[in-house]
Amino acid sequence: MEKLNSIFLSLGSDLEDKVLNLKQALLLIELKIGPIVKTSSIFESEPWGFESQTKFYNIAIELNSELSPQEILDTIQKIEKEIGRSKKSSNLSYESRLIDIDIIFYNDLIYSDSNLTIPHPLFQERNFVLFPLKEIAPDKTDPSTSFSIRQLANNSPDLAQGNIIDKQF
Repeated sequence: MEKLNSIFLSLGSDLEDKVLNLKQALLLIELKIGPIVKTSSIFESEPWGFESQTKFYNIAIELNSELSPQEILDTIQKIEKEIGRSKKSSNLSYESRLIDIDIIFYNDLIYSDSNLTIPHPLFQERNFVLFPLKEIAPDKTDPSTSFSIRQLANNSPDLAQGNIIDKQF
């Protein structure tokens, strides 16, 4: 049996039934990637990097998987399409979406190629990622900085606070 890897993902939705989109993504992640160990509360936040009339619902999850980072990325992109996402944001041009799933950590791997960077390159600047992560893994260390999620969240340059809207997710 392959070694189980510890993976942290960030999920967000701001279109249609946001809770249903997140629940559907969690179900597909468990079926196609591996068992979910922890799930944060739902955090409601303003859009980041673009203007929108709708707020995002964001969660963080920890899961175990035998898949490689590239296999996880490929599977996540298929899940996003299955839920209805038409295209991935590019060139830092963000827009509303049914579902967005990002790999934040893969064990303590530091990795970068043309289509994947781990840890996620912008997670330290985004409270909508840091706050849910802090809830499920406050002592997890970012391998690229050696700071804990708690330290990163407490010192985040992002001024957005967000609200917990569901603690039982």
